[in-house]
Amino acid sequence: MSKEIKLEEYTLVYEITSLPYLIFVKAVPANLVYDLSEIEIPSQLKAAVFDCRFILFNNKGEPVDFVAEMGSALTVKTISNMTPLKMINKLKGKEE
Repeated sequence: MSKEIKLEEYTLVYEITSLPYLIFVKAVPANLVYDLSEIEIPSQLKAAVFDCRFILFNNKGEPVDFVAEMGSALTVKTISNMTPLKMINKLKGKEE
């Protein structure tokens, strides 16, 4: 029998950059996945490449998962909304 995962005991860190610019960074409890659908991409960065990094930490501050993906202004919102959900499903043992 597996132990039930308490998402509120995990922290999810979002970091979106397009060097030298920091577009978005935030740490939230894993049970409160952040919706980045409304994130604003500055017009001067519409053609830029974005580095989207997501780190999941346990309650001891130890990283348990890390995902980094590259995206464009057109894909950064989708990456930033879907990747954390996939990480949480993986943590819960429901990897797709």
